[in-house]
Amino acid sequence: MNILKKAFVFIAVMLFSATVYADTETAKQAVSEYIASVSSDELTPGYANGEWFVLSAARSDTKLKDGYFDVYYKKLCDTLKQSGGVLSERKYTEYSRTVIALTAIGKDPRNVSGYDLLEKLADIDAVKKQGVNGSIYALIALDCGNYIIPQAKSGTQATRALYIEHILSAQKSDGGFSLSGDKGDADMTAMALQALAKYKDDKKINESIEKALVWLSENQLDNGGYATVGEETCESSAQVLTALCTLGIDPDTDERFIKNGQTVCGNILGYRTKNGFKHLKTLENADIIASEQAVYSLTAYIRAKEGKTPLYCIKDETADISAEILRWAAAFKAWQSVA
Repeated sequence: MNILKKAFVFIAVMLFSATVYADTETAKQAVSEYIASVSSDELTPGYANGEWFVLSAARSDTKLKDGYFDVYYKKLCDTLKQSGGVLSERKYTEYSRTVIALTAIGKDPRNVSGYDLLEKLADIDAVKKQGVNGSIYALIALDCGNYIIPQAKSGTQATRALYIEHILSAQKSDGGFSLSGDKGDADMTAMALQALAKYKDDKKINESIEKALVWLSENQLDNGGYATVGEETCESSAQVLTALCTLGIDPDTDERFIKNGQTVCGNILGYRTKNGFKHLKTLENADIIASEQAVYSLTAYIRAKEGKTPLYCIKDETADISAEILRWAAAFKAWQSVA
């Protein structure tokens, strides 16, 4: 009897401590079901069925009808015509997000009804007013299509070196990143890593990335998830999953990001509910922002598992490096020498 009892305890421990992997097929099902639930007529510029959804749909393997993105593009063109090319006077992430979505569907953000959306990212002073997240997404947007930064019409001319410098300046002494204060937070740390991932071969940037990864590992919750401002959310875990996959880190096997056998991807799938993903696990109904972030993070996860390019590496990275990129390299080396 004693032997049987010991055997039972051993089996129970093994069952409950075994790493919970979020298999790719489950992630694919979650992504395809959510994308299939949104008709092309529902797509519109903005946060609800907007650019993040468009990115997910375009970068996933979900089968879409021909012309699926046409309604979104037409609505965007109409919006720009009505506003004189202005998406926001204050939030320049509106432009970055739109550039990313347009690149994902094969549209040129430099000519949308005659408007060059990249011009909005050329004035770094305007972009930085929103905070470091402005620089983070401006850099992601520029890099997703290997775009040359246009000449700024006002303010300070943006360069990749200046955007990176601004991002690095937001890193706290604990290794994390945040918009304000002296402590890192999960969302901003993960977002910063997504932007810096392309430059990880640079020694100084890699040191910053490694410090941030230590912070993310130390601040992962026991259930594999993440919290920001003390509240565990689907969105925080989604940002971390996207960052890990962008950096080429397998979240299912890297022990730094497995807690009590729980993974961040498995944690995200725990928010899954009818019609999408919940913002908080204590809620019943799906939240559109949580759903869209969860879906694009799972898309990043699937792409990584299948050996495809990262979520934001949209244009062929083997293409000829532009003269602007070469200028960036020279400028960044000069900045390093005095930093």
